[in-house]
Amino acid sequence: MAFEQNGSQVAPAAANILKLSRKCRMKIFESVLIVPHQLYIFRDPGCPIELFAPDKPRGWPALIHTNRQINREAAAVLYGMNNFNFLDTSRGQPDLLEAFLSCIGPANASLISRVCINFPVIEGGPGTFELRDDSVKSLRLLREHCPHVQTIETHVQRKNSNGMIDSSRDEVASVKEALLRFDDELKFGLPFLSTIIVRFYTGYPTPDVLREMEVFGWKILRANE
Repeated sequence: MAFEQNGSQVAPAAANILKLSRKCRMKIFESVLIVPHQLYIFRDPGCPIELFAPDKPRGWPALIHTNRQINREAAAVLYGMNNFNFLDTSRGQPDLLEAFLSCIGPANASLISRVCINFPVIEGGPGTFELRDDSVKSLRLLREHCPHVQTIETHVQRKNSNGMIDSSRDEVASVKEALLRFDDELKFGLPFLSTIIVRFYTGYPTPDVLREMEVFGWKILRANE
């Protein structure tokens, strides 16, 4: 995987970079390490974690492996200024996130500012809608390991759209309780969180559910927005 820890020897190119001012170094790191699209994290069964970054620069992100000082400065850009999308629509997404955070280590995990995860699954039916407990584990992992997260984008697909795109007016109160719990999970313990996006890849919330979501300050988007 691309995000492994670095060595400590200073290569000639690194020595040259270190002669530059920190401001100049940061501009170099930003031009090399920031990509305009999301970084897609995934894992096939029985395989290690992988990262897919379309159109990434050649050798990206080898720069962070040069030496310790460059690693610290470059990691702040790589992890703090890119958007990480965890590609798993099953119950395994929290495990994928946990494995990724373990792989990059606590120092790098604490730098992450933007992530994309699944919207929690709402189980039950009219009068009994509630969040499935395991589906909020990803948020708890973010609270524990990524305290500087500023933007969380959640994705709604067919498997986790229950109660949001097909609920009747009479069911909204029950759905609201589940959404309220999710909002509490989102905002508790993440003091820097400022943007919450809910992107619908299947359908769109009913007008009543949409209003409830907007009350929480969430930004609701369709797949192509």
